[in-house]
Amino acid sequence: MATVLTLIGILTVLAILTTQKLIQRARASATATQLVFMRTGLLNLATNCEGLPPTAQSGGDPGLAYHPEGARCWGGPYLAHWPATTSFGRGTRFRYRGEVGATAQLSVEALKAGDARALASEVAPMFAGQAQLVSSQGGWSVSVNIGTYYQK
Repeated sequence: MATVLTLIGILTVLAILTTQKLIQRARASATATQLVFMRTGLLNLATNCEGLPPTAQSGGDPGLAYHPEGARCWGGPYLAHWPATTSFGRGTRFRYRGEVGATAQLSVEALKAGDARALASEVAPMFAGQAQLVSSQGGWSVSVNIGTYYQK
């Protein structure tokens, strides 16, 4: 009887660990897909407006889902809405950074180490080596380079 209970316990632990890995991979895949949509929206905006937008004051939507105040060019919406959080939840967020003279980046911030590694492994083949995994005080982030061509 003790042997059967031990085996059931071992199988239960293995099932829980496998389920957690599957959930993490599904969240990473969903977040990577959102990054692809956001990057496509940024490139469409750059095509319509002859360059990428500067960083939004909030650090969030640079004008993909709404016409930014003061923007001279906009043919959107390029995205239905800017996601408030990622599939990982728990305070994780998307951020766009764009400044003339630097490479524009789209990133997922405030990730736990395991989530960041899972996301980086999903993102790397999608963006042909343009992804970076970075550690900071606020947690881990995965960034994707967009380009250096800005609106004039």
